[in-house]
Amino acid sequence: MRQENNTRNNIVLPLAAALAVFAAGCAPLLSNYYQDQGMRKFRAGDYARAQNLLEQAVSRDPERVEALYYLGRCYEEEKNFDQALSRYRQVVALDPRHREARGRLAENYYQTGLDPLAFREYQLLLLENPEDSQALFRLGNLAYRQDQYPQAAAYFQRVLELNPEEARAYFNLGVIYGYDLGDSARARDYFQQYLARVSTGESADQARAWLQGPESPATEVLP
Repeated sequence: MRQENNTRNNIVLPLAAALAVFAAGCAPLLSNYYQDQGMRKFRAGDYARAQNLLEQAVSRDPERVEALYYLGRCYEEEKNFDQALSRYRQVVALDPRHREARGRLAENYYQTGLDPLAFREYQLLLLENPEDSQALFRLGNLAYRQDQYPQAAAYFQRVLELNPEEARAYFNLGVIYGYDLGDSARARDYFQQYLARVSTGESADQARAWLQGPESPATEVLP
């Protein structure tokens, strides 16, 4: 009996070890499969299914950067900003040069009202690329939130230097000069420039209201 048990152990233990090695070897392949499928579902707009597949990828390879990034995107689409921020932080910790993740991290800080963190991240992005118009625009929004109107105007003006067709920047400059800095001539010019590009919608109506009478109720800048 003892010999039979020893024989069984001699077979079972090496087999278990071999299976463990096989499973470990398969993990990267499975992780890659789940990541690819998850990214396809994300691009198709099926965020719940994408999230499930990407979680499967990460469970097999916790340092799979693109799976973590797209998980963040899934959570962001579902307005689960806490989970999105967690995933983006993981990506940046693994790959500090992942600019897309850093941009989404900054945007989620902005959307959740974590202004100091958003300002820091957008400033870092701008240092790396002084022509990052999205970073400049958000820095303008953040400065406006802090009632730093001249600084906000400077950011939006820089956006227009890079992209003269960015209609939102014209509107925001109209708001700043018309309601906050008291420069009616400049406000009029910016609102007219905005209406030359956008003729319908609530913001267009607000621009027309100011042009018809600067005493119209104050409005906020566009995000």
